[in-house]
Amino acid sequence: MSKDEELLFVRTTSGLVRVISPYTVIFLALAPSLSSYFLATSPQLIVSYPGVDLPLLFLLAGLVLIIEGVGEFFLMVTMPRSGGDYVVLGRSLGPFFGVMEGWRATLQNPISLGFGNYIAAYTIPGFISLLGVVMKNSGTVALGSALSTNQLFIVGMAIILAVIGALFDLLGPKIMSRWMSFWGIVTLIGLVVMWILALQNPAATLKDRWDAVWGTGAYDEVVTVAQANGWRAAAFSWDSMFKALFIPVSMLWPYNAIPLAGEVSEPKKSFLIGAVGSAVVMCVVTTLTAWSYIYSYGDFASQYSYVILKGYGSQLTINPRLSISYPTFAAMLASQSPALVGFLGGLVVWSNFGRMPSSFFWTTRNAFAMAMDRFAPEWFTRISRWHSPKYGVLFCFLLGCGAIILCSYSPWLAVVSLLAIYFFIRFEWALCEIVLPYLRRHIWERGMPLTIGKLPVLTLVGFVNALIFGFFILNTFVGAKIETIYAFLLTYGTAVILFILYAHWNTKKGLPIDKTFYELPPE
Repeated sequence: MSKDEELLFVRTTSGLVRVISPYTVIFLALAPSLSSYFLATSPQLIVSYPGVDLPLLFLLAGLVLIIEGVGEFFLMVTMPRSGGDYVVLGRSLGPFFGVMEGWRATLQNPISLGFGNYIAAYTIPGFISLLGVVMKNSGTVALGSALSTNQLFIVGMAIILAVIGALFDLLGPKIMSRWMSFWGIVTLIGLVVMWILALQNPAATLKDRWDAVWGTGAYDEVVTVAQANGWRAAAFSWDSMFKALFIPVSMLWPYNAIPLAGEVSEPKKSFLIGAVGSAVVMCVVTTLTAWSYIYSYGDFASQYSYVILKGYGSQLTINPRLSISYPTFAAMLASQSPALVGFLGGLVVWSNFGRMPSSFFWTTRNAFAMAMDRFAPEWFTRISRWHSPKYGVLFCFLLGCGAIILCSYSPWLAVVSLLAIYFFIRFEWALCEIVLPYLRRHIWERGMPLTIGKLPVLTLVGFVNALIFGFFILNTFVGAKIETIYAFLLTYGTAVILFILYAHWNTKKGLPIDKTFYELPPE
């Protein structure tokens, strides 16, 4: 290693390996995106935003994702390095933005892991109760209800989920990508089964089917309770559509492979499939799932959800109080098959297994990349025998477990909105797309330097993405709870302080910060 290279990076090779194939990279985006957040949150939107057309909403969201995916594809092929979001921002917008994002990802993702696992753990008692309700087994229902209030069980299950995520990140990118692919395929199979069941059971037949499961008068009871408490069929509203659009966009992530960009084989082919391909699949799958839900349940979908979500469930005497999710409603269509009910009802649980490693590699790879640039502790660069940043995994696991325990004392923390942060990141990536061909032309030319006339295609795509995600940032802050603003300021405030400290130390040591961020880190 030359003296200049010693100053720039911790070492001349990363020690990471390119073993994620083009055929598994797509599931790095699909498995987390189509997991419990999507399955449970989506059907609630028709109550939260009266007047939305759910299938159209997800179609529009899918088009946004495709545009975003195109931009991410161009960025990733220009800078195929692990810790990709940190590397992209640092090399495009400068060290400050890169390090701010790197530390944001390193600190926030373990906390999000803890909060997400705490919520995911609650799906397990819910699944047990659902099985008991469908099988009309009061003991199973009672067990699910008891476990849902047992904090020791919830915390224990949340930590077990964290152990699973840590294990598969530690075992390296090849095994991890296959694990996520398996559960992503399981989830897709479940969604296809939902579509088939919906086609066989249109809304016109719902009353007889619902009464056959819960008893005579069950369907009418839901309608009566909903209407008595203010439910009305809402006319289609573009205002509601645009207000709600940020929700599906926020929980679907075509860019999710970017932290592992340095471990993907055949980068151009893989990122085309992983970013653009995953966005297209998300668009199709989420739109069809929303359509099948409305096709099979009609207005009853919003009526039942209204009763449960607005707190009127205690007025139901015939019907059970079920959790609102796509799998729950799909399971009702398969009530004659206990095995199918179990598979569909548990899909919210199964899908979480594919999500688990995601928060880990968003932490470990960003910390690794920063440490290579000397903006994080050097021990973050140490890798396991399976070519994974081992101390980064441990850091994420311990901080995530701390967040889980904190949630058990203050459950409201688990639902603090971090959407403003996620949209701010995506807005920053759009800015990278705009300026990269001009500020780092030598890096842009390594990728796919396409132009229309004399304008870089990447810049044009970035301009569109900047408008889209600028809108979403503003939309998120309008009416935001104060906790959301505190979370935003605390996250980025901490990241800025760490940038200042490391910039000061590196400058004091005579390290050439500008030169470091002018070049790509070693592979």
